[in-house]
Amino acid sequence: MSRGHWSINIPEDQWSLFDEWCSFQLHSSDIIVYSILARGPVRLAWPTILIAGKEEPIPPNRLRDWLVRNGLYWPCWCSHGDDGVLPSRFAVQQVEGRQDRIEVFCHYLPSRCSFALNLQSKFHRTEHFARYEHLEYLTSEDRFEILMGPRLEAFERQQLADANGDSEEEVTLFKGYCGEFSGTVNQIEGPYYRDLDPMIVEFDMFSSLLQGGDE
Repeated sequence: MSRGHWSINIPEDQWSLFDEWCSFQLHSSDIIVYSILARGPVRLAWPTILIAGKEEPIPPNRLRDWLVRNGLYWPCWCSHGDDGVLPSRFAVQQVEGRQDRIEVFCHYLPSRCSFALNLQSKFHRTEHFARYEHLEYLTSEDRFEILMGPRLEAFERQQLADANGDSEEEVTLFKGYCGEFSGTVNQIEGPYYRDLDPMIVEFDMFSSLLQGGDE
């Protein structure tokens, strides 16, 4: 997929990588984000909470609050480059007479990496859910790394197995992972700008040509 790169100074090979990751993100029924721990894109199981003793998926409009409450955030693709640790941006489009549209975009406005998640679509399509009790009420990044160590090793083993043809998924599910933990970086929110962002509009145009591009 070849796209115009506007005026942002990002290497050509990195643009190609971001395009590939956006395609994975578009076609997967699961949430796909950048993982600093795994140094690449990963699939996430949708978080759940206990309600009246029953495990229920967290609604899309409550997901950011859950992340913030637990000190978690989802990095966008830009965290892969030289910009450092960058949380993606939650945005809400209010539609009169209809359910609000919840999406997650690149940290920057306008977008620098075309990261885009339609949470309503993922919510209705995913088949993977997880309680993430081990990530609730973390107190330090050291504790997070200790908890995630064995899970990262299991993920890397599964990623290798998937690469050898044991899975139809293009991105491996990172069990037990639901974002990065930080005491200083928060999951941010901002204005809804899909229709005003030239890179997102351009990627939508190209993705509409791909089979199954229903997001």
